Amino acid sequence: MRRELGGVRRETRDAKPVSRLLVSWSPLTSLVSRLNAQLSYTFQKRSRTDYVQPEDVERIKSEIANYRKFKELCERLVALSIEESKRKTEQRRKALVAVRSQS
Repeated sequence: MRRELGGVRRETRDAKPVSRLLVSWSPLTSLVSRLNAQLSYTFQKRSRTDYVQPEDVERIKSEIANYRKFKELCERLVALSIEESKRKTEQRRKALVAVRSQS
């Protein structure tokens, strides 16, 4: 598990920089036709929609994909950290029980 946790930490550290826009926004992608593209997102519990210029659509799609990967890695990192913490707590508890039973 430690090896996997270290791997996730490395992947998160090595991930491409996420634009400031997408770190603070949770994009709910709604990129419609290239002529009238929109980006719908939630920020501070409020839904918003911005229009995207046709020449920026591919870049925004790429940033959203990068954001999603970053978000998945963070979720995996948190899940693995919680699992490791529980394992350590259980080991400490078992060691304490073993010491008490020897007394």
